[in-house]
Amino acid sequence: MEKLRGCLTEELKKKAEQYLGREFTQNELRLYPYLCDCALNDARIERAKTSPEEQSIMSMLESEGRLKREYPSYMHPTREFWVFMNECLADSYVVLAEDLQSE
Repeated sequence: MEKLRGCLTEELKKKAEQYLGREFTQNELRLYPYLCDCALNDARIERAKTSPEEQSIMSMLESEGRLKREYPSYMHPTREFWVFMNECLADSYVVLAEDLQSE
């Protein structure tokens, strides 16, 4: 089974926009692996590793209450948002066992 890694499908876009209540972009999707990695390790966001657009997305997520910032560079996701991000990553990056069963 081939899956285009990090591809924002129409199905995922619809699901994400329903959850978020706003537009969901390819750039936001591609930020999620970094946010998950930071949360799993020490939660430190390195500004040098993020673009101005990604920083804007993180600020928006913070204002929506999905991320909590501890200055200067720590971000912590809510449990609900953590689950959502991982569902997005499963849908867009990971070939799941269920995907293989349909072949």
